[in-house]
Amino acid sequence: MKNLLYACIIFTQVIFSQQDSVKTYELNEITVRSGKYNSLIKHLNPSLQSIEIKEVNLSVSKNLIANLKNNTTGIFVTEYGNNGFGIGQLSAGKLSVRGFNGQQQFIVFIDGHPEYAGIFGHPVSDLYNTDAASDLIIIKGPSSLIYGSGAMAGVIDIRTFNQYSKGVSLGSDISYGSFNTYNISLKSGYSAESFAASLNLFNYHSDNHRPSSNYDSKGLGVTLSYKISNEWSANIKSNIRYAKIFNPGAINNPYLNDSVWTEFTRSNISLIFDSRYKSTEGTYSFYLNSGVHDFFDGFHSTDYVAGFNTRQTFEVSESFLFTAGNDTRIYGGNARNNRKLIDTTLYETGFYFVTETDIYQRLKFIAGARLNYNEVYGSEFVPQLSLNYTAADNAGFYISAAKGFRNPTLAEFFVFGANIDLLPEKLWNYEAGFNLNFLDKTANLTGAFYLSEGKDFIAVTGQFPNIKNQNVGRVQNKGFEINLKLAPVTNLVLNAGFNYTDMKTKIPGAPGLHALLNANYSINKIELGLNLVSVAQLYLLESNNQFTEEKFLLLNASAGYHFARNFKFYIRANNLLDTDYQTVYGYPMPGMNFLVGIKTEF
Repeated sequence: MKNLLYACIIFTQVIFSQQDSVKTYELNEITVRSGKYNSLIKHLNPSLQSIEIKEVNLSVSKNLIANLKNNTTGIFVTEYGNNGFGIGQLSAGKLSVRGFNGQQQFIVFIDGHPEYAGIFGHPVSDLYNTDAASDLIIIKGPSSLIYGSGAMAGVIDIRTFNQYSKGVSLGSDISYGSFNTYNISLKSGYSAESFAASLNLFNYHSDNHRPSSNYDSKGLGVTLSYKISNEWSANIKSNIRYAKIFNPGAINNPYLNDSVWTEFTRSNISLIFDSRYKSTEGTYSFYLNSGVHDFFDGFHSTDYVAGFNTRQTFEVSESFLFTAGNDTRIYGGNARNNRKLIDTTLYETGFYFVTETDIYQRLKFIAGARLNYNEVYGSEFVPQLSLNYTAADNAGFYISAAKGFRNPTLAEFFVFGANIDLLPEKLWNYEAGFNLNFLDKTANLTGAFYLSEGKDFIAVTGQFPNIKNQNVGRVQNKGFEINLKLAPVTNLVLNAGFNYTDMKTKIPGAPGLHALLNANYSINKIELGLNLVSVAQLYLLESNNQFTEEKFLLLNASAGYHFARNFKFYIRANNLLDTDYQTVYGYPMPGMNFLVGIKTEF
């Protein structure tokens, strides 16, 4: 009960943005992606959350994943400091969703394509920053029906910056803060009748708060769009990212003289064709992402994931939608240390369909299935269904069941503890929830209750060097999540969220209690903000393989002033309570720290 009360302490955030006059809010759901298919996916995954990047770009950190944990309950990430996660066994940046913290159990997509390391199968958290993105969707729970392997615990699908307004646009964001942290980002775009182009560049650096913990990252993104006809459009998107992150080591056993580091360069390119007719719409795309990783101990790897996606949605009638699709991936790479460890390529393909039908007035039934084939283990069948009932214009309820799966990675098949007989990890999630609008749509209350049961989870058995990967693990997580959005007075919007997850097996880096509250207020040219985050029942793994429990309360703040039409000055502060806390055992997070900057838009 003590932990529960502690975690109920809420998150507060107040933002004042430039307005010509006061404004009254009506709390309608944000829709950042329109169309028949996106509507169907929202109904299939009722807890899906759409977020515009401007809603999360509030921290001293530019990393998108680090910001999400302060804005969305049930999502958490481990950290060593304000900037930089690293890669490999010694890294931070491990995502958890509703208690699942396996690096490969949650997948990140960029512009609708999987973005992960081809050999090790995990997202690279340092890739995703707020400057290069425009919006994202989050699905908590299995999403393998649409997204395939790796979407076992959930999905983040990020859409990168594009130029939509006619003419030329220019923007910049330059900031400097504690620990010699500086961030420089530039954007430009051009849009005409049928052609658009956009460019974004960034360069980030921080010494961070401990010796030998420097962080450097830079990147470039380009988008070219062409409207072929009223119904067809084409996009080419490409990004390249570089980062080098130094690991300072545990506080009682530090790595000195910049001796431990990881470095990577990753790039992606995609060609996307979209069609939209009155009764049907589709997407056809080809993509390639690749990376080069280097470690301080001589480990070197190159990897890639390439594939194509096809999807078509048909509006058969006003009450019936049908989507069919296929995605095929080829992934592989090579790695060496003192010797060659792997040089392998595998492929997999999946065919799926989803239907949505009105079966009785306000009652919708959404169901689908995927048949996935992997070159090593064979086929996997993945069903999913949801039943949604709209009781009135202001109330909705749903129940859903979904299966997710994760293929063994190339490393698990062939490298460390190699076992070619491994089966996919599997997870079933059962969920019920509601969505209520009241007080003339100035208040919105959503909630979800979930039970997740998994089997065939992969674990390392034996003693080094005689180790072997085996399908031995079974897991069960259950919990609930509730979120309240309220506009009690003119110009003020409050957001409160609470997530509780009961994990049958303790998972390091995945909190059992996570509470937030946001408050937005806007008038004239001033911005002020407060941010309070509470976490409890966070288990950390000590060096002796024993668990220790962590709980903490964080207070952050921000202020800004639009001193000219296209110029904004801002200041942000993290950890104003100077809380002593850690999310990885032995790695204390920084105390009070600041960032100041100037943002321009033309």
